[in-house]
Amino acid sequence: LGASGMSRQLAVLEQLGHVVRAPDPEDGRAQILSITDSGRRALETALRADARSLVVRLADLSEAEAVRTSADLKRLTELFLSSSGMSPMTTAVPVVTGGPGDPGPPGPGPGR
Repeated sequence: LGASGMSRQLAVLEQLGHVVRAPDPEDGRAQILSITDSGRRALETALRADARSLVVRLADLSEAEAVRTSADLKRLTELFLSSSGMSPMTTAVPVVTGGPGDPGPPGPGPGR
């Protein structure tokens, strides 16, 4: 994604109220981006939906295959995050249990 594409994507997120931009006090050409509460909620909602969708898609795996796949995905995520300089967003990653139709763990979440 180039600079102009990134700028367009950020403009949409800003218009939706998901991020705010502020000038970088150390570099007048740069901006500092911050996620808003609305943006965090939207991200968490999207992550939960993706996780539930994945549960449905992986429902046919045996328990051993599911455990191995989970470990592999965790390792790939760690490698991606470390190579990109990003830190894990552990507070935004949903925990989805059970199979299709299981609403997941009780607690904060959409509609709760």
